Amino acid sequence: MSMGSKFKGCLIGSALGDSVEELAFKFQTEEKLRSKIENSERLRYTDDTTMAIGLAKSLIEKRYKRKG
Repeated sequence: MSMGSKFKGCLIGSALGDSVEELAFKFQTEEKLRSKIENSERLRYTDDTTMAIGLAKSLIEKRYKRKG
């Protein structure tokens, strides 16, 4: 598995965890939470994921600028 795949997997896993955690505050039983997730077309992430995406973009840009 490439480092890029691992990196993407970490970001996706983090975003999914963030989205589910946000719903868990409102739907506090496992049954209600699972039902909400399964019946949602889209999950929404929070500012935590937005910041992680920004950091990832910055790291990628800095790496390529340094090499180029």
